[in-house]
Amino acid sequence: FREEVVLSHEKVNALLSRLVALDAGPVYLHCLDGVCVTGTVVLCLRKLQRWAATAAAAEYSRFARDGGDVPHLPPSHVSRFVSAWRPEPRRALPQHLPRWLALHLG
Repeated sequence: FREEVVLSHEKVNALLSRLVALDAGPVYLHCLDGVCVTGTVVLCLRKLQRWAATAAAAEYSRFARDGGDVPHLPPSHVSRFVSAWRPEPRRALPQHLPRWLALHLG
């Protein structure tokens, strides 16, 4: 039996806010399978960092494997979710950001 984690844009915003909080690091991010939910959150982080979608998908595929050596691109539902998610850094993130993120946000 596998429980499905349902992500909303609000949950992603809350997770990202916690992940980038200066007092939270270092953070180890994972899920049971290590792919779908974690991958979705990381894809949103990369979008927030203004990564090109192709570069973020390539990173996802390096870690998304079904026990073999064949990488997988994000599933269509994940790609749709990330495409629809709109970063709102000033509203969703803490006031003080780590340098690695602040540099991307200008």
